[in-house]
Amino acid sequence: MNPNTARQIHVDLPPVTFNVPADADLLTVPQNVAPLADPAAAIAEALAQPIGTPALAEIISSTAPSKPIADKTATIVVSDITRPDVPYRGETSILHPILRILETQGVRPDHITILVATGTHRASTPEEKQHMFGPEVVARYPIVDHNATDASRLRSVGVTASGTHVYINTQYLDADIKILTGEIKPHFMAGFSGGRKAICPGLANLETLQKFHSPQFLEDTGATNLVLDSNPCHQEATEVAERVGADFLINVTMDEDKALTGVFAGHWRLAFERATASLAEAVTVPVIEPYDVIVTVDATINHYQAAKAAVGALPVLVDGGTLIQIANSSDGIGDVEYVEELALLMSLPHHRDYIDLICRRSTVQKDQWEVEMWCKVLDKVGGPQGLIYCTTGIEPAALAQLPLTSGYAYTGEGELAPMVHKAIQQTLSASQARLGRPPRLGVVLDGAHAVPALVAEPVAV
Repeated sequence: MNPNTARQIHVDLPPVTFNVPADADLLTVPQNVAPLADPAAAIAEALAQPIGTPALAEIISSTAPSKPIADKTATIVVSDITRPDVPYRGETSILHPILRILETQGVRPDHITILVATGTHRASTPEEKQHMFGPEVVARYPIVDHNATDASRLRSVGVTASGTHVYINTQYLDADIKILTGEIKPHFMAGFSGGRKAICPGLANLETLQKFHSPQFLEDTGATNLVLDSNPCHQEATEVAERVGADFLINVTMDEDKALTGVFAGHWRLAFERATASLAEAVTVPVIEPYDVIVTVDATINHYQAAKAAVGALPVLVDGGTLIQIANSSDGIGDVEYVEELALLMSLPHHRDYIDLICRRSTVQKDQWEVEMWCKVLDKVGGPQGLIYCTTGIEPAALAQLPLTSGYAYTGEGELAPMVHKAIQQTLSASQARLGRPPRLGVVLDGAHAVPALVAEPVAV
């Protein structure tokens, strides 16, 4: 790569600066949605003038009308530590205004529970709760992590159309006032995050989570980014949410710099649909011709979460192309069950053998679904040699045990910048030698938000 004709790119998380050829395509969202000029005012307006419901203050006073306000209970469902960007503290907090309105209406602070929708993820530590919600909130309100395997805190809500017997957290079911929060962004299984996902899979039992993440759902072509109508994951989650209900929802959209671009509050389904319609148009990146090499940047906390950005790049990567993932992975690989499933994959002759194995299982094992999604990546790139994972968040010995090519192979135990530089440079050289021409290179700077998609014709800008 000629440094005189290279383009320099800097990203904040993971913090790294690297060069790509000047003719590389930066796959960024086509519509530059401006951050909200006054996020706090937008949040207040959304709570006062919601979509499809009365204002939150009105809902609080009218829900459970036979109860004195001091006896009413409220449960606010929040995202877990794997979604660290949701604004729960600070000037743009979506949580603090809700808490203020609840208390202003007369709900006692000890009757307000913040319920962390963990799904199958681990509980947050006390330090993480302080970081997510702020010390004042932690000191004033009960904060409970959902536990998908604690039968004493789960109750049946019936059987879904897919045959799943669903149990939901009793703290949520028994609350007089039920409020959902979160961020809406593309989701590589459910179409979009946010909305109904706070309940299912967020507050469901392990068996429901297993079905939600089963090959029966995930091998369906509808289980992908931005798709809702034909998406079995979305259909399951929506059916569960309809059964248990929610009194109010507030979801936000954010740009790649984590600034708020939209606030959607009100009816849990109508507000979600308004947000997803707006977001789908904003985040789709039209691509005319697939790329030979894609560099994608992932800011999430571990290898488990990084699958989203990797899978998101696949629609615009040629079969047998190379995916270079620059990953934060500050929390390592993932839970022990995930690590065990990865080890099982590595013990098999081919990654397709893993798919065959999980399709034959009588029960879905925790975290197998994320390994299944990595298998989709391996399908596209032709095996671990086509997936180059650059991170310093995972120790070299541990990274070498994963189904990928370790970035450390290029530098040893070095820093991230030289690792990324050498991975890109050597990949482009090898691709050019193989193709007999300069490879087409695309760069996705925010794999969690931008969704590249092949289009038949150029899109007018």
